[in-house]
Amino acid sequence: MSTRTYAWDDPQCEGKYLINRPPGEVSPPVMGQDVPGWVKAHGAIAADGQRVALTVQGTGDETVVIESMHVRVVDSNMPPRPGTRTWGRGAAAEA
Repeated sequence: MSTRTYAWDDPQCEGKYLINRPPGEVSPPVMGQDVPGWVKAHGAIAADGQRVALTVQGTGDETVVIESMHVRVVDSNMPPRPGTRTWGRGAAAEA
């Protein structure tokens, strides 16, 4: 199984992030496989949810079917301080 974090169909419209930087220091969001690097480079965190894609490959001839999945949060921190910018819908804005 492999995972892909920040699996937005369109990160410029769907992905919202909290970034503790002025808008002039934030480059435009990127697409696809470049999203995790963009998030890390800006110290960003998902603002209102995070979409993760899972890819499962069976080892035999039978079809793999996932009927349910339960997610457990193992760590959580306080969000950045007030005044942090959100990035989404193609533009930065005050949070």
